[in-house]
Amino acid sequence: MRIYQSWTQVLSRVLAAGLGGYAAAWALVFALGVWLPLARVSLWFLMGQILPVPLLLALLWAFAASSAARAWGWLLALAALLAGLGYLGKVLS
Repeated sequence: MRIYQSWTQVLSRVLAAGLGGYAAAWALVFALGVWLPLARVSLWFLMGQILPVPLLLALLWAFAASSAARAWGWLLALAALLAGLGYLGKVLS
């Protein structure tokens, strides 16, 4: 296993953390916004408080994953799953 990574792999991981983390975080906001029975103001405040957590976890995962492709795959799959749950809740309500 090489410790040294090329600049393209590092750039891919940084982009996975940024873009994939952003997508997963906002998909989480959407899913929780649909499923939690809170007023809009309370929900907005709650999401502002917990939004840095998935972004930080995405950053940690992007560099802990064994490859950049795995980091992209898991983050985009998580974002799709959460967006699907939010969409399902919107359709059912």
